[in-house]
Amino acid sequence: MDSDKVVTYGIVLHFDDNLGRGIIRIIETGERIRITHKDVDMDGFVVLSEGEKVRILRDGNRIRVVPLRNE
Repeated sequence: MDSDKVVTYGIVLHFDDNLGRGIIRIIETGERIRITHKDVDMDGFVVLSEGEKVRILRDGNRIRVVPLRNE
């Protein structure tokens, strides 16, 4: 991973499967960020569940969300 990328963890507060967007709360700061299905690193139809823990990679203005289902 590049040193300019910031890695943090968050909790899914809401994700609308039909609209493909939602809100995640960053655990460390409490900051809420809006995401879309394009931000989620997942194959196929994107579904995130309320309360699900995710890894958030920030690289400038770009955000990638990785579900931690298998960790």
